[in-house]
Amino acid sequence: MNDDLMENNIFGMLGFLSDTGNPDAKIMFAVFVVFIIVAYKALGVLKNTIIVSVISACFPFVLDKVLGFDIDITLDLILFYVVCGVVLYLLYEVIKVFYKTSKVFMDVVGILMFPFVLVLKFLGWLFGFEHEKKGKKDRKKKKKHSDEEEE
Repeated sequence: MNDDLMENNIFGMLGFLSDTGNPDAKIMFAVFVVFIIVAYKALGVLKNTIIVSVISACFPFVLDKVLGFDIDITLDLILFYVVCGVVLYLLYEVIKVFYKTSKVFMDVVGILMFPFVLVLKFLGWLFGFEHEKKGKKDRKKKKKHSDEEEE
């Protein structure tokens, strides 16, 4: 009875993850999690695409009735605005994904370059290049201070 209870709860169902002899189960579970995330995002984009297409289809009516443009509303005109709206929305989504992935990429590159930055700072300190920078900063401070005194 106790073994049946263990198999029916959530920990019993996920017990295969602790099995070191079955790596395929772990891979399948990881693929399942990624599938759920991708499907959720795709359904969100699909929902927003439908909303954008409805709003785009209403645009010729807004042009005619609200803004006072004298246009003939045809099915071709409505479909034109629907296609334009959907294409612009999908282009926006692609640019958003590119921006987010490039930001992550630059963060990873920054982390990978960190040891080289430390080595360059150490070499600068070792050979005295830091003092030149401090000297430039001190000169800028003195110049700013002297400009304030003149006023």
